[in-house]
Amino acid sequence: MSIQTTLLGVAPTLVTLGEDSYNLRPTLGAAIAINRAFGGLQPALDRIVAVDITALATVIAAGTSDVSEASVKRIVEGVFVHGPGRLVAPLSNYVLTLADAGRSAAKPSDGEAADEEGAGSGNG
Repeated sequence: MSIQTTLLGVAPTLVTLGEDSYNLRPTLGAAIAINRAFGGLQPALDRIVAVDITALATVIAAGTSDVSEASVKRIVEGVFVHGPGRLVAPLSNYVLTLADAGRSAAKPSDGEAADEEGAGSGNG
């Protein structure tokens, strides 16, 4: 598998900043880039939730595989103009998807769904 291969066929996360649109692909390369930039995916999530403009832009750049200085500068400006707070939910979900090896954070796996269904039965 290539480092840029989209994991498990999950659709990219679309982020629109003004006239620019970015498809963030859940790839191993993106996960590694974000991991290196923040020292792990959890620290990346912490900075996203803190509405850190540079962190938001770094995640977007990593998700598009374009971390050139010019691209990151354009993304930082777009994040600010768009409103950084609006990006917390989609970028948090994107990083959570990476943390689960490309599986969508919004949908439980079959095993998790079965566990939840059985949670109501028991000795209680």
